[in-house]
Amino acid sequence: MRSDWRPALDIPEGKQGKFRIEHRVFGPGEAIPLINQRTAIFRGCKPANIKYDVPVRFHYLTEDGGTWTSDVPQEQEQQARAVMGFTGEVLVGGLGIGMIAHILAEMRMVRRIVIVEKQKEVIDLVWPHIQKELHGKGEIVHANLFQYLRETDENFNYAFYDIWTSDGERTLKEYVLPLRKLSERIVEDDHIKCWNEDVMWGQIHWGLHSKCAFAIKEMKAMGEKQFKYWDDDITGPFWRWVRDKDIKKNRAVASITRYVEQYQKTRAWKRTWEAYV
Repeated sequence: MRSDWRPALDIPEGKQGKFRIEHRVFGPGEAIPLINQRTAIFRGCKPANIKYDVPVRFHYLTEDGGTWTSDVPQEQEQQARAVMGFTGEVLVGGLGIGMIAHILAEMRMVRRIVIVEKQKEVIDLVWPHIQKELHGKGEIVHANLFQYLRETDENFNYAFYDIWTSDGERTLKEYVLPLRKLSERIVEDDHIKCWNEDVMWGQIHWGLHSKCAFAIKEMKAMGEKQFKYWDDDITGPFWRWVRDKDIKKNRAVASITRYVEQYQKTRAWKRTWEAYV
């Protein structure tokens, strides 16, 4: 994986509808986050910054003043780490500023990149300036990713999705899990990666640990009406297993990591936990 994370794109500032490409220059010696504190906590690593000895210009894609994405070092590191090992034909959900397309195009074993982007304004701002840099591998499709997955007849070796700005549990429920489900027929289950999904699952992991530590006895004594507070889409099967099998606290804690890891691989999760859905 790269280590200096200097910007590889060259997209001019511009505006289309509500969307803008904006530039920001970081000065020599200015600390730029590579792994911020929040990401480090939920990913289970150390925070880190990076500095340059010359001015460095980065690109931002904004909508009505709010940032969608950029090519700052943290974004580059997150995306490059997610697609390590990708080969063959790759489906990308979300063009953004074209960073992930550029990363994939530089990977020798990636032959073709199909990028699905919902916003025509984003395509107009970005695609003309990155298309030639993709070594003939890139194709753009103007479509809603959910609809594309329902209708396409294509198959892909890998997929990478990034059509959201938040990395909380709500994004996991509203975007990541539905997209994984829709992708089952066209992409191998463990070949789907989503931006900052590890951070989202880190929050689930912490939540399960917290409840195991402080409230597992109370949960087991609850009636069905009270239990519904624990019975959400993601963690509900885990708690039903704990309650129905009268799992002790130590075993429940020891099973959290396996549960979270298997949930990210739909078929493996179903074999073990579907009985408690």
